[in-house]
Amino acid sequence: MVRVALMSVNCDIPAARKVAGFMGQSAHKACNKCSTVFSRISTGANSTKPDFSDFDDEHWILRNNTQQRQEAYAWLNATHITQQRTLQTNTGSKWSELHRLEYFDVVRLTTVDPMHNLFLGTPKRMVEVWVDHGLLTTADFKAMADESASIAIPSQYCKISKGIQV
Repeated sequence: MVRVALMSVNCDIPAARKVAGFMGQSAHKACNKCSTVFSRISTGANSTKPDFSDFDDEHWILRNNTQQRQEAYAWLNATHITQQRTLQTNTGSKWSELHRLEYFDVVRLTTVDPMHNLFLGTPKRMVEVWVDHGLLTTADFKAMADESASIAIPSQYCKISKGIQV
């Protein structure tokens, strides 16, 4: 007999939300650790997105496994898709097969891995801010692209064909 146990879910934000039964980062309740409803900012054409700036984490209402499971089972047992959508909006939760694992705490054991969060997302956002503030220009990107093109890549590695986008 073989016994296994899932110890955690570690992935990027969209995958973590989907796998663990939370709504995505653009949802009404966008966080998988708290039940905070963030204010919304307009993105044009009758569209909005959550505004995660200037939040007060001292007053967050933290999620817990018991409540999350109750919300997930309510979503699962809803008899119509409109009921499910209402529950999703109000709770930020939906059903995941992970809820079948009685020992697994989806709130506590779902994490965003460092590669996606720190090494991809944060630098991308920093570059966007630097461009917006004029600290990086098209000439800077051209110089970086030229420098990158001059680097000799060992044969066992693939060269990134797109290069640096100017």
